[in-house]
Amino acid sequence: MSNVKVYTSSTASNLAVRGGTDRVMAMLAAIKVTPETVYMDMIEKADRDAIFAASGHPAGTLPLVFLGEKFIGTAEDVEYANEDGELKQLLGL
Repeated sequence: MSNVKVYTSSTASNLAVRGGTDRVMAMLAAIKVTPETVYMDMIEKADRDAIFAASGHPAGTLPLVFLGEKFIGTAEDVEYANEDGELKQLLGL
């Protein structure tokens, strides 16, 4: 079981959020990681605020990828790590 969580939006009307989420999920699938998807618009505001605070990014920055409680990055960060061959290492694989 994966300890990776992808925080995103269930509505994802923003093309950047939807595209970023799709790319992150595809990169994780390529390395055989099945993350838990957490929809930020379906959790309590206090929990959302805590997740954004832990990421160091302002509210609305999605998707956010975590390994347990450790923030891994935004879609862009995950893409860079994947391109540099560091994604597996970041995820402890």
